[in-house]
Amino acid sequence: SSLAHFMTSSRVGPCSGRSSFKVPDNCAKWILKIAESKNLTINLRHLMDFGKDTKFTIVVGNSGEIVHSMKELIPVASEYLNKMKQE
Repeated sequence: SSLAHFMTSSRVGPCSGRSSFKVPDNCAKWILKIAESKNLTINLRHLMDFGKDTKFTIVVGNSGEIVHSMKELIPVASEYLNKMKQE
């Protein structure tokens, strides 16, 4: 199963200092595919759609929570995305 370390905050993350770009949702399947062979850290500022029936393992960097589906990811990520909007 895929492992992607998912972070949704404005704090400095492990990828700081590198160029960044907006990752569109149609890249979600490729992110999970790449994560099958290497761990990834992604700093998202929106809720990426990994697919309703897609199974994955994502460690939400803000809390350390591990989620395995969009049903589990949405409430966790939404909390941090809402906080980020208020900052």
